[in-house]
Amino acid sequence: MSRLADLRFRAATTFQRRVGNPILRRLPLQTVLETTGRISGLPRQTPVGGRRVGDPFWLVSEFGEKSQYVRNIKADPRVRVRGRWHPGTAHLLPDDEVSLADWDSMLVASVRENGRDWIPAMGNSDAHRSPDPVGSPQTVVLADDLTREAIQEGIRAGRSYIAESKNVSLTFTASGGRGRQAGIGGRLEVDRDTPVTVRLEATGAPRCTVRFVTDQGVLFTSAPLPVSGSGVVEWRTTPSYAAYVRAELRHEAAVGPLPGALAAFTNPIFLGRP
Repeated sequence: MSRLADLRFRAATTFQRRVGNPILRRLPLQTVLETTGRISGLPRQTPVGGRRVGDPFWLVSEFGEKSQYVRNIKADPRVRVRGRWHPGTAHLLPDDEVSLADWDSMLVASVRENGRDWIPAMGNSDAHRSPDPVGSPQTVVLADDLTREAIQEGIRAGRSYIAESKNVSLTFTASGGRGRQAGIGGRLEVDRDTPVTVRLEATGAPRCTVRFVTDQGVLFTSAPLPVSGSGVVEWRTTPSYAAYVRAELRHEAAVGPLPGALAAFTNPIFLGRP
């Protein structure tokens, strides 16, 4: 960190600690994160922004691992979160997982607020020079042909998925009613109580698990795919139960409650009539 950046960091954190945080903690609707001081052992309360997605509460640390509450969490992950106080265990995640949770929140809002647009997900390698790898990850676009216009239209419509490499391939569909079927980025227009079969075919993903994520959260997690990396996973639902479904392909998880790293994920298929 440069000298100027360090001075700005010190000034911002000093203001927050002495002025901003004491005021915000008194506001009844302010979310507050309580950690245990890694040196003092005393409760430390920090006003935070964030949102609940399913059961977990997600937040982004403004200063990353330099934040005092992040340092406290590294020493003791037991925390409490206030609206009403809820005890829990904090887990520090890569930025990608936080971005994914934020995107999920946008998808939920799009189906619960009539007329709100949704933004398709995209991925790229962000490679600028050798030896940075190109195409890890990559966005696979389902386009009518290889013209620029067709590819751009596929991206805008959300007919795409993100994979960690060219080795991973997905086919994701939803079917129901009288032979109706929709693919990634599409809508399966059937009645609310019509049974729907969601199907994911995957290759190049040995021992990965499949998760189906909806506006209600993660509703299905498969057993690991075989070591060949190929498999088919199906799940049944209705539009009244899930307004959309998207698929995730994840590597085997390390020890603990968190899911494994992403190998691929799709844009959603929307279920039911608009």
